[in-house]
Amino acid sequence: QLPEPVSFYNLSYVSSLVLFLVLVLCLIKFRQKRWFMFAFFYYFISIFFLLRYDNLVDRSIVADRFMYLPSLGVCLALGVLLDSVLERMREGQALFKRLAYFMVTVVFLLLGVKTHYQCKVWRDGLSLWTYVLKYFPSEKSALINRGDIYLKQGKYMLALADFNRAIAPDSRKENARPNGGVSYPDLEKSDVAFAYYNRGTLFFKQKQYDFALADFNMAIKLKPEYAKAYNNRGYIYSLRKQYDLSVADYTKAISMDPDLAEAHNNRGSDYYEMGEYKPALKDFTEAIDIDPRYVAALMNRANTLIVLGYPQLVIQDLTKIIHFNAASEEAYYYKAMTHIHLGQYAQALNDLDKLVNLNPHHREGFFHRSFAYKQLNDPQKALSDAMKARSLGREIDLAYIQQLEKLIIKNENELK
Repeated sequence: QLPEPVSFYNLSYVSSLVLFLVLVLCLIKFRQKRWFMFAFFYYFISIFFLLRYDNLVDRSIVADRFMYLPSLGVCLALGVLLDSVLERMREGQALFKRLAYFMVTVVFLLLGVKTHYQCKVWRDGLSLWTYVLKYFPSEKSALINRGDIYLKQGKYMLALADFNRAIAPDSRKENARPNGGVSYPDLEKSDVAFAYYNRGTLFFKQKQYDFALADFNMAIKLKPEYAKAYNNRGYIYSLRKQYDLSVADYTKAISMDPDLAEAHNNRGSDYYEMGEYKPALKDFTEAIDIDPRYVAALMNRANTLIVLGYPQLVIQDLTKIIHFNAASEEAYYYKAMTHIHLGQYAQALNDLDKLVNLNPHHREGFFHRSFAYKQLNDPQKALSDAMKARSLGREIDLAYIQQLEKLIIKNENELK
């Protein structure tokens, strides 16, 4: 648990002082040794720019990854020292020389075994955070990160257990308030806010919106600049059709994080529901500018352009969606409908072919393909599709069927 107390009763603190004194003595004693001085300055310079001094922003000041490259300097210094010792041994000390080689070999084997087990720890995020929690059971960042992994895997009960533990006050750090609330240290607030946010997301996925709303409120209380929490809270208000509250939250999220594409898209969706299509179009466009592959925003903009009467722009957006997701039934359907609206029946037929290939049970796809065939003077295929649509449960006007049958007879007579 960080930060550790600065005290002579703290073994980590005392050992650091001892190591520092040994290093100073070595610098004095070996100052004429170029290899040793090179190793020291390599270590110092390579790690200097990785050090973190503001622990309120970054508490990873002792992360082992900072030692990967700098440790080459330490290894070089030890290697030079060992080589020097071995060279000084006389022939009469051959036994000690062999013993030294043996000890070095043992050290390398032990380090190899340790590396093997360390690789298992770092196999993935789940194994890493489980390992951390084995030694530090109440470490909030580890609980939150492991819970987030469980959440993404759909293991909601495991995720909930970790988030609950992360949120629970630590008697050694948090202070209970007289009214039953909890005051978290500034260093912990961001972590706890993230835990509330993740737990709220979990409740949202389970459609427990009241619990989710309460957690997003707490996340915002602990971290007032939490843009994603405002966005998620706004989405709950949207589901409840409380558009004044949802738009206010989305606007707040955008003011904090202008590149949060989801907030732009969500606010645009609310404007669309309120019939404010031009502001909706603006928000969808901004979301797409931030993330050109944002399929939901492209679909929402296409729907808005339909209402505003820009069919060619609708086709452009739907074509982009299909480019990003060739299995989008919705995009093929609305693109075909737009082509039909423009009288472009051959293009519509192409989209409807792909639609019914993707979903052989798409009754609307079969019905509208029947209409496209009819307009292209192929009543036989039109009748076949109409009957297919009817078999799938689509209501077909009998007069339409009779009209197709008459067209078939007419075409046959013309061929005679």
